[in-house]
Amino acid sequence: MSILRSPRSLVLPMVAALGILPATGAVADTTTGTAATAPAISWGACTGLPVSTAGLECGKLTVPLDYGNPAAGTVDVAVIRAKATGTRSACW
Repeated sequence: MSILRSPRSLVLPMVAALGILPATGAVADTTTGTAATAPAISWGACTGLPVSTAGLECGKLTVPLDYGNPAAGTVDVAVIRAKATGTRSACW
């Protein structure tokens, strides 16, 4: 069985893993065209890494292997973030 059966099933996990979930916690579900609630990430101190983690936060995100088939199981994705500093400016 291939977990790459449907590229659409990887959209939300990839967006979440890249740390680009919107602040509202809602993302578009590409399979149904509706808004889906983003999975929660519990952020905390990074431990056990071989490099300095000053200013970073680590977390774990549990996502389905296939959003189209939730019974297929889940996978944990390790995530890390550095909070933005400074002021926000328009990019366009």
